[in-house]
Amino acid sequence: MLINMYEDDSPIFFIDGLRITLNQDSFPLFIMADYSSRSWEMNMEFQHYHNFYEIFIPLDTGLMHLVDGRCLKLEKYDMVLLRPGLRHMSVYPKERQRSRRIIIDFQLDNNLPGLDYQIGKLLRVFHQDPPVYRFSGEGLSEAARNLNCIFTTGSEKLNGWQVQLYSDFLRFLLTFLHHPSVYSNEEVMNSIDQKIYLVNSYINEHYTENLTLGYLSERFAVSPSYLSHQFRSINGMSIVSYIHTVRVRAAVSALYFSKAPIKKIMKDTGFDSISQFNRVFKKLTEMSPTEFRKSSTEKKSAILQALDPESREKDPAAVSPRYRKSLLGSGKKLIPGVWADNPWPDLKAFVEAHGIETLELSVPDSRDQGPLSDEETEKIRRLGLNISLLHCDINMAELEEEIWAKSLEEFSATLRAASILGAKAVGGRTGSSDEDNRTRHFARVVETLERLLPVAAKYGVAIALEPAYTDTINSPEQMRRLLDLFKTDYLKVIFDPVALLGPGLENNRLSFFESALSCYGNHVTAMHVRDTLPSGVVGLGRGIMDKVYPRLAAFLPYGTPVICPSSSTLDDDLRYMRSFSS
Repeated sequence: MLINMYEDDSPIFFIDGLRITLNQDSFPLFIMADYSSRSWEMNMEFQHYHNFYEIFIPLDTGLMHLVDGRCLKLEKYDMVLLRPGLRHMSVYPKERQRSRRIIIDFQLDNNLPGLDYQIGKLLRVFHQDPPVYRFSGEGLSEAARNLNCIFTTGSEKLNGWQVQLYSDFLRFLLTFLHHPSVYSNEEVMNSIDQKIYLVNSYINEHYTENLTLGYLSERFAVSPSYLSHQFRSINGMSIVSYIHTVRVRAAVSALYFSKAPIKKIMKDTGFDSISQFNRVFKKLTEMSPTEFRKSSTEKKSAILQALDPESREKDPAAVSPRYRKSLLGSGKKLIPGVWADNPWPDLKAFVEAHGIETLELSVPDSRDQGPLSDEETEKIRRLGLNISLLHCDINMAELEEEIWAKSLEEFSATLRAASILGAKAVGGRTGSSDEDNRTRHFARVVETLERLLPVAAKYGVAIALEPAYTDTINSPEQMRRLLDLFKTDYLKVIFDPVALLGPGLENNRLSFFESALSCYGNHVTAMHVRDTLPSGVVGLGRGIMDKVYPRLAAFLPYGTPVICPSSSTLDDDLRYMRSFSS
């Protein structure tokens, strides 16, 4: 959809979920424009920084940006200009369900003869203080027009669009030279939520110092008891636990990337004694500093990633201190499983032969006979298998009324079978679609869920949708629209990273997958695990996803099934999944 930028006829174009990318962020020339919505539940926990430039543009009121420890209030269409290395985080208001924003990340090659001085001049605006630009009048209109050119060029992608996008973006940057900013330094300290973010920032900046509740309460003019209560309410942990987490994260990094003595690392990260350091370190990583330093590279990487919340957004309700701890070491347990379509009499032998821990059963597509009968369901139940999911292959976006009605009956019957078999969810796809028909198909998916979710609630079994690049629900943002629309525990997500990649595998970035998990929140009920190369499907650990799955595992809730398809390399695939599941 398009939204108006302000109340006259000058609009800024916005489609939730659109992403325009020119090159990767490691290239000398890189531009990425991300159009998406966020909510309070997706606020970051810590400030973070990038190695490239970033422009943050809110399209709604009430947002804040924490920049280098300062809390800056934003109006819609303000532009936060972030240079590389500047620590920051966005804060979305509690009172609004979703807030729209545009983020433009970029890197410009300023080593071009004849242009180096001018490009450097364009980038100097990113060093102003405060780092927020507010246009008014004609300046706002010009900025809107230039942003619209970026939107149109990047979404239409006509012949030579990359050169045009580069030109459009330079024209947009020139807007900052043509018009002055009218932003004033509006530090906001009027709410306890905002003050807690400043406390967080201060701890991250001064964790090596002697930080106590009394000192922080005096510095930020809040009573110790009130600060302690509100800090725990917002962050899900006490101030002491938060300080320990920040210090251990720094210690883990130092142990991983340096050869400094452990005692020196202890002092440099703010711990008072080696005994305290060992105790806190082991509590959060389930190993001592010495054991960590001797552990494998894979283990070190997994712990470092789990202690690095700055690389992802989070759902505070879903990420408790206990869950955060369970991301580390043996406490974090995923359940490797197989998507099976074997004839039912062979199931138990199949499971025992391969040591399979859980199953996703595919019905009715593998049988071509409709849903399971009560008799067949009872036979499977008697096998005593751990069945996490059933998969019902209907098209939830089907527009033909007769076929759609039959599909609803099949899915309802499969929900009933799942309740008998003890499966937590019935998975389904939302049918192939394209941009011309996606609006109609999306409306049909909504209608399908309106009919099926009451049935799911009746049987106590969730409906789990699997977003895929070619489907009606083709992106994490589209899936988030459904989750926000229905707001029920009976609508879940099957996370299939490969299904989101697209034909050119262009989304193969860890940040993209982390963003997807951020959109899904605590609704992920399983992850499908596959691997691929540009030439086609390969066994697990042999393609582009080799390094991705172990890192994604750290973000999945305890007990999540990770399911691979049955194949000729099944035993090798299961070994690979077990390597990052325990």
